[in-house]
Amino acid sequence: MLTACSPAPEPIVALAVRDGRPIAVLVTCGSGLSQISVYEKDRTRTATPEPGDPAATPTMRQHISWGVHGNATTEVVEVELLGTPPPGWTSNEPTVVIGLPTPGAFEVVPLPSLQPDVRYGLGGRSHRDAIVVDFKTADFSRIGPGEVLAPDDGVSVLMPRADFEENARDTCDG
Repeated sequence: MLTACSPAPEPIVALAVRDGRPIAVLVTCGSGLSQISVYEKDRTRTATPEPGDPAATPTMRQHISWGVHGNATTEVVEVELLGTPPPGWTSNEPTVVIGLPTPGAFEVVPLPSLQPDVRYGLGGRSHRDAIVVDFKTADFSRIGPGEVLAPDDGVSVLMPRADFEENARDTCDG
């Protein structure tokens, strides 16, 4: 009997700041179809069902996120978080209910803004899943020009953008 595992996530996504705005940086590893997402990590919400709605339950959890996907035409893609998708990219569907009618069902709802004191995860995918970058809005002021917040040994650290891109390319080639 043969079994297979999914490839491990790679350090191919990072967070930069340009003109005070958070920017996702994704090294695509030459893959066409790519995606970038940001989601709330430390707040759990439950959906409030509409009266008489048989599909909703009071215990339905909500996954609050924003994302875009498309065919990458460059090796490095930059996307402003919660901004307009790059040309040829599309915003992810804002509301999806997953798992009904089971008790573990959850609803995917749009992330309208980034709030102070909320921990977020920045993820992505190109040829493989990206290692998630954890951040709060307070981190934006720490990220200087030419720097990114990127994954390194299980934590998100500041590093020169050139080093991040080189490390990401090395994982693409490996």
